[in-house]
Amino acid sequence: MRNLKNGLALGVTAFALCTPAVGLLPQFDSLAQAVGTAAQPSKPAKKSVKKTTEVVHRGQEISTRSLKAAVSVAALSQKAEKLNGQDVVLKGRVKKVCQKKGCWFTITDSQSGKSTPVRITSKGYLFFVPFDTAGFDAVVSGTFRVKEMSVEEAKHMAQDEAGPGVEVPTPKGPVKEYRLEAVGVRLSPTSKT
Repeated sequence: MRNLKNGLALGVTAFALCTPAVGLLPQFDSLAQAVGTAAQPSKPAKKSVKKTTEVVHRGQEISTRSLKAAVSVAALSQKAEKLNGQDVVLKGRVKKVCQKKGCWFTITDSQSGKSTPVRITSKGYLFFVPFDTAGFDAVVSGTFRVKEMSVEEAKHMAQDEAGPGVEVPTPKGPVKEYRLEAVGVRLSPTSKT
């Protein structure tokens, strides 16, 4: 049974970017249950008529000390190659959210908004964020990477961003982007000052 679980997990992981794991494993409530881990994934975000107005926490709690020490997206962009593969706490503003499941979002510098965006995914695909959190302030903790996406992956991400039924152009070649595999996320509505 353990080999079956591991085989299912490997098969699901290969297609898990925005694929509903629960649908692929009907005998399990989650991917974590299928592989026998203690992780507790959240369910995919649901579209609702009620606008998200509360602070959203996902994954591990981010300490007050880490909140204060978080590096901006602009500062991270200047040290991207040096920080590649390192654990960081990053702050910025949510620019875009996956409109398929809420399984990723991008953040930019909250001051200028002009920095290179960083795509945030959850480690192990264990949590999702509400679709309507674009514009929220974000603090995320996890492992930063500079990633080169294939043409196919870049188009997949663009399609998830655009939503179903919207045609997106095919990139002309591989696309380089910044990513952070998050273990903790804190999203809060932008304060109006």
